[in-house]
Amino acid sequence: MLRKIQKEVFGTTTPRPRVQTEGANTKIVPFITTYSSHSTVMGRQMKQHFQEIMGDQFVNQPTKVISAFRRNPNLKDLLVRAKLPPLGTNVQIPQDSHKEPRMAPRELTEFQVLTRTIFGLLRTYYHQQTVRRMIQGSVNTLPYLIQAKNRIANTFNPSIPTINTSHLLQGNASNCLQTSLQISDEHHTQTIATLLSKLKKMTDKEEQQAREVACKWARSKYPTIQDWIFTQTAEDLCLMGIGISLRRPYSSGTTAPSPHPESNITQHPTDGQPPIGDTIPSLTSSILPTTGLSSTTEPRYPQPTTVEIVPQDLDLSPTIP
Repeated sequence: MLRKIQKEVFGTTTPRPRVQTEGANTKIVPFITTYSSHSTVMGRQMKQHFQEIMGDQFVNQPTKVISAFRRNPNLKDLLVRAKLPPLGTNVQIPQDSHKEPRMAPRELTEFQVLTRTIFGLLRTYYHQQTVRRMIQGSVNTLPYLIQAKNRIANTFNPSIPTINTSHLLQGNASNCLQTSLQISDEHHTQTIATLLSKLKKMTDKEEQQAREVACKWARSKYPTIQDWIFTQTAEDLCLMGIGISLRRPYSSGTTAPSPHPESNITQHPTDGQPPIGDTIPSLTSSILPTTGLSSTTEPRYPQPTTVEIVPQDLDLSPTIP
């Protein structure tokens, strides 16, 4: 059957060693079906299957092959006699045997999962800080306001506002920008709550090392990140009862341990605080209901004043995910 089609198209029956006759039907069907769905434009799959069957003949003369299928009705009769599906039938293209199977994603270790979760917490704090500074007006929002104005102007008609309607467009753009910023703020708040609850369920012996790697990762990815973000993260983790370095061993007679900083935690009473006008309130109030703590009672791990994580000088480059 393959040689008959080659003879109708090229006038020759030159055999191709790498094409098996018994498997010719499974290769003819896909490119015929592809050709029926692309009557004038030749897609990638059509090129591939033509090349598999016709070889160099198709590479050198692709127009001749397509023209032969369009003007010669004998090719359709050959397909009918071969009991192949008619043109236009959806045929599942078999997977090529020469392609390697897709590798399954590698499984992350507990240390890598913990490091990426802490990094996600720092990243969310950083983005939330940027959003809240834009809401307060500490950051220039003129480019975003222009984008909102153009989006509104291109959505509604007339697209070009007049003198009497320009102030309406400006007000609507400002409202749209403020609404989007508030939605982003709420989204970051929910993300932080989810990450904190996820961190609470994790137990790892190298928790302090994972935190140091996450801090270095955040500083390298976001050079403008402020130090108080690391302080806020350490405070929230300490309040949740997370952090080996923030805990001290206590006997059964004590009720609530005091989380004194260890040697790798340095206190900064004045440094690392957010500037005036950029203060971001703590998310303790939004986290307490989900953790079973009450805002009226003192938590088991009280919140320290100012604690900043100072990464140690360790060679952790191979462990960075």
